Amino acid sequence: GRAVGWTGKDSKPRVKMRCVMGTLNERQEGAAVHHTGEIRVFVGASPAEVLPLQVLEHTIREHTVRTVDVAFMSDLPYPMPKDASNQPGTNFSFYRFMIPELTGYGGKALYLDSDMMVFRPLEELWDTAFDGAQVLTVLTPEGKPTTNHSVLLIDCGAVTWNIGEIVSGLDEHRYTYDSLMRDLC
Repeated sequence: GRAVGWTGKDSKPRVKMRCVMGTLNERQEGAAVHHTGEIRVFVGASPAEVLPLQVLEHTIREHTVRTVDVAFMSDLPYPMPKDASNQPGTNFSFYRFMIPELTGYGGKALYLDSDMMVFRPLEELWDTAFDGAQVLTVLTPEGKPTTNHSVLLIDCGAVTWNIGEIVSGLDEHRYTYDSLMRDLC
């Protein structure tokens, strides 16, 4: 990948950090509140990755003008697939599929792994039109979608992801963990 960035903005955005923990049912109450003009970022990480999260938050602040609501997803419960070959690669691999439910299936959200750094304004990605797609991901230099979905722009009102149903699909061999992560259901 290639990183291009610039600095020199006079105003710094307000970046609100919060940790999303507990059960999805606990989080759903009030989750559907949408913040007009605010960029919603959900970061998947293990609890040990606080430093990378702080670096990500700093690079967002340095390069983004709009208010950004950053939710650090940690210790969210989800059912574990029975087949060891379909179990997640990291403790937060399935978190990206939980984002629409966490938002009350409304608006859009940006998913980032915690080890990312932002070198351009997030508005450039956030304002990208879906053009009928439900999820936007990074393209390779050849113009093909990547299979490493560490950056996703999700239309939370269009996708119907439910982590329980996704894990059931893995257990019923409708798809594998690899195809799930490649094709995003």
